[in-house]
Order: sequence, then C-alpha cells, then structure tokens
Amino acid sequence: MALEAICCLISQDVKITFSAAKWFYFALLSLSGLLTWLIRDYGDPLLERLDELEGCKSDDPNAEENCLGKAAVLRISFATALFHFTHAALLVNCKYVEDPRKVFHTACPGAKWVIWAVLIFASFFMPDGFFRVYGELARAASGLFLVFQAVVIIDFVYELNEAMLDRGECKWTLILLSLLAYTFSFTMMILGYMFFAPRGTCSTNIFWITFTLLLGIFVTALSLSKWKIENSGLFTSGAVIAYGSFLLISALNSQPSDSECVEGGMAGGWIKVVAFLLALGAVVVSTLTSGVSEVLPTGSSGEPLPYRPDFFHLIFGLAAMYLAMLFTNWSLEGSTNELDIDKGWRSAWVKIASQWLVFVVYTWTMVAHKVLDREF
Repeated sequence: MALEAICCLISQDVKITFSAAKWFYFALLSLSGLLTWLIRDYGDPLLERLDELEGCKSDDPNAEENCLGKAAVLRISFATALFHFTHAALLVNCKYVEDPRKVFHTACPGAKWVIWAVLIFASFFMPDGFFRVYGELARAASGLFLVFQAVVIIDFVYELNEAMLDRGECKWTLILLSLLAYTFSFTMMILGYMFFAPRGTCSTNIFWITFTLLLGIFVTALSLSKWKIENSGLFTSGAVIAYGSFLLISALNSQPSDSECVEGGMAGGWIKVVAFLLALGAVVVSTLTSGVSEVLPTGSSGEPLPYRPDFFHLIFGLAAMYLAMLFTNWSLEGSTNELDIDKGWRSAWVKIASQWLVFVVYTWTMVAHKVLDREF
C-alpha cells in the first residue's frame, strides 16, 4: 500500500499486530501523562518564553506559574486527543480484516511517535484563547469518560464472576475474593471516619462515608434477593463496593489540605498513583473486553478484527481529555501545587458523583430484567 511505502522511508518497523498496537497506544498515553506532569511542574523556564502564553504574565509569580502549567496541560491533552480522534475518523466502521484501512491502526509506530511529538510542539504555538474553549470541552468529554469507565468496570466484574462460576474449582477462590472485597471496603470506611471525620462538624464527610456504607448494604441485600439477575452475587457486590470505597477515600483525600476535617496521617501519594493507573487501566480493559461480536451485524461476512479500532481510538481520545482534568484539578482558573493530581473540592465532588453513578448502574443491571420484564 502507498501508506506503507511512505512509512518505509521513515521507519523500518512498518507494521505491528493488533495485539501489540493496543500496548503501543497505551504506552503513548502513559507517556503523555508523564510529560504533562513534568512540563506542568518544571517547565516554567521554557514556557515563559513563548509569545502565545503572554497572557499568563503576572506580578504574582505563583499565579503566573499556575497559568503556564495549566496552559501546558491543555496543549498536551489537545495534541494527544487530536492524534486519537483523527485515527478514529479514519477508521470509522472498520470491523473486518479485509478492510484496508486497518493499516492506519497498525502501520508505522515509529512515525507515529514523531507525528505525536510534532502535534504537541505545534500546539504550543496556538493562541491561548482556543484552549480556554478546549478546556470546557475537555470537562464535558471527561464526564462521558467517567460514565464509560463505570460501565466497563461493572461489565468486567460480571464477566470475572461468571468465568469463576463456570469453573467448579474456583468456588473457594470466589468466596475468598468476596471476603477480601468486603474487608477492604469496611477498612476504607473506618479509615474515612478516623482521618476525615474527626468531629461532628464534618457533616459533608460523615454523609459521604455513611451513605457509601448504606449503598453497600443496599446492593448486597439486592444481590441476595429474588430481584437480582442470575450471575450477580456477593462477589459482584463486594467488588463494586470495594471500588466505591476506593473512590470515597480518593474523594476525601482530594479535599484541600487546609480543610479542618483533614486530619493528616493518610499519605495521598499511593492514592494518586492508583487513581492514575485505574484511569489508564479502564481504557485498556475496555479494549480487552469489548468483543467484536457485540458490534458486528448478524450474518455479516468477513473475518472480524480482534476489536474495533475506531472505538478504541475514540476512548483513548476521551481519556486524553480526562487526563487534562486530572492535572488541572477540574478547574481552569484555580491553582495547583507541585505533584498535585485531582485535588480540590471540584475533584472531590466529581469522584463522589462517579461513585454514585457506579452504584446506580450496578443496581440497574441487577433489576432491569424485572423492571422491563425481559431478558438481557
């Protein structure tokens, strides 16, 4: 193909497999996150020289530093999102091995590193006004990504539960995992009360923790009732509650450090790292669990691809926009501190809203067949 011929002039490694391509793009997205952190926190000497960022100049050094950092975050996010959305557009409705456009997904990994780097470089010479609009778009797109993340995690839990139920020898493993999930959940809630609700005036934190406990009791009872679907049970509920408890602690830890209800003693570093890995991991899991049988029409001819590359790049593009919100703490105006990821009251409420969404989606998956009187 002509595309491959052009790529040969740039890179000897012309094409990789679909399986390897997933990890290639995962590595690229991970690198974009690392690059975003480095330039946001340590790139001021370079950023202040750009004419396009003159709007950040201020008599307050801290305000100027924060403005420059957030400008860099939005530019790297935009370049990475544009890279993936362009791929998605080129691969729309690409489902079969026979489709020649699949080469856009697998060809020229070496050249794509260069293209991505050029997009990032060029984005720093774009007018700052454009990125104010992009920041608002990224916020809306991040909401879509969180909805997708909730659905993917619940679907993965159901599939894991069903796989272990189908294997008789996994019965005790399933029981053990269920106990571990509930133990982890209650431990997180106890720690929440200890470190983030030390006094009765911490009404918001007490409500978040107590409501999480009540939601956990509710979905557990529902998973044992006659209303639930066949492949739900203590393990699925335990896993969902464990994830919800992690979101709870992450939300509590996102609160400003000067809050009177933050006692200190819980290091936030591991939570930041795990939250970042979960965001990326959800994207990777989606590519592994979204089977082509769900997207191909019945009776279709042709050998199906391992996964839909257009959907793959669409989700990765949304993930790039979501990372922009993580590194700006969901605020385009406020300040960020060194090593801050997803801090502040906006971040905390987004995480709690995400937790509630997970419980709502999980509850609906258990009762939808009864409410709608049909099988799924």
